[in-house]
Amino acid sequence: MCERVTESEVTDSGTLSITEVARQLGVKPATIYTWIYREKIPAFKLRGHWKFNRASVQSFYGNGKTKKLQ
Repeated sequence: MCERVTESEVTDSGTLSITEVARQLGVKPATIYTWIYREKIPAFKLRGHWKFNRASVQSFYGNGKTKKLQ
């Protein structure tokens, strides 16, 4: 679930930061880090920072997966 991508493969408008994802899912940023390392949420590193594909997060949230993870 965690993969490395190049900057040219991702546009800024299509990505979210840890803080943005945490706010969107209603959890603390520390929870997002835990989910990343447990491979519970799809994420990738871009210039040393964790990023999330906006569509993947919306799908993740829409499937009710956050309730199962907490």
